[in-house]
Amino acid sequence: MILVTGATGGLGGHVVRALRRLGQPVRALVRRGSTYFWLNDTGCSYFFADLRDRASLLRACSGIRTIVACSGVDYETRDNDHQKLTVQGHANLWSAARERGVFRAVYVSAMGVDRGYPVPWFDGKRRAELSLAESGLEWTVLRPAPMTRTFAALAWRGRSGTTVAWGPGTNRVSPISPRDLALMAVIALDLPEVRGRAIEVGGPTVLTSREALDRASIAVGGGRVVTMPSSVARVSARLARSLGRRWEHRLSQRARWFTDDFIVDPAPLQRLFGLDLTPYDQAVAEDSAQIASLADPRARDERVVHLKFDATVYEPGRAPLGDLPSGPLRYDE
Repeated sequence: MILVTGATGGLGGHVVRALRRLGQPVRALVRRGSTYFWLNDTGCSYFFADLRDRASLLRACSGIRTIVACSGVDYETRDNDHQKLTVQGHANLWSAARERGVFRAVYVSAMGVDRGYPVPWFDGKRRAELSLAESGLEWTVLRPAPMTRTFAALAWRGRSGTTVAWGPGTNRVSPISPRDLALMAVIALDLPEVRGRAIEVGGPTVLTSREALDRASIAVGGGRVVTMPSSVARVSARLARSLGRRWEHRLSQRARWFTDDFIVDPAPLQRLFGLDLTPYDQAVAEDSAQIASLADPRARDERVVHLKFDATVYEPGRAPLGDLPSGPLRYDE
């Protein structure tokens, strides 16, 4: 049995689906109240737990052999910040996994964690990496460049107005498709060459961050893109402190994406993982289509089991993919 954390996120969902397509039994770790019903059609099982609650992790790791950890914090809240979840939460996970006899973990971190950025998002992931390396588990860390979905989501929010690049946008990036990253994480579970290594990964297309955002804006159907000097981005992040530390942290993270280089040579990665990486325009179009379907209730109903089934748990082996409900009930039925 393989445990996937962050399973209800954009990356974790791809990991769950990739594993289930391979016929692997998957236990998705989900929080109560999260939209785990998006995964109903995969046939995975669920376990309600929280990285901040070690006792729940001990139960979640029972019978688990390997872990793919995609968990992280996007927008911080008072009880869900980088320290409590990214740092301490993952330390809890590795500790519980070790106690329950889990032997291997793949952790999806971020490119740039080793650069000394004074940004909690990067620093938290760096510290989670360190606790994994010290846990006694067999491990692999993937450090991805910004995902194509990052640019698609930014462009989507500004499609009817203006999208802001929090930096000059002249830096180079190799955005990676969430689907490709998920496949790398799955392959890393059984790839001897990546054991005990932290590997930077990215996509096959090198662009400036401004070009990446421009192309994403075209993919979502419009919106004007504006950039700002690094100095202005830094001042804006400090001013955001008045709204709360989480806003300062978020803007500081974004400023790095549009200021510093995040690139890799794709050829060695394709040889190592045996993958043909998805070109940027194709990947961002796929991301845009998915974001659009999630934003449209009717389109969403076509993709997932209806909300009234959100408490259903499908056990792998007992509910093959072909036996799951063929379509959702309608709200008006």
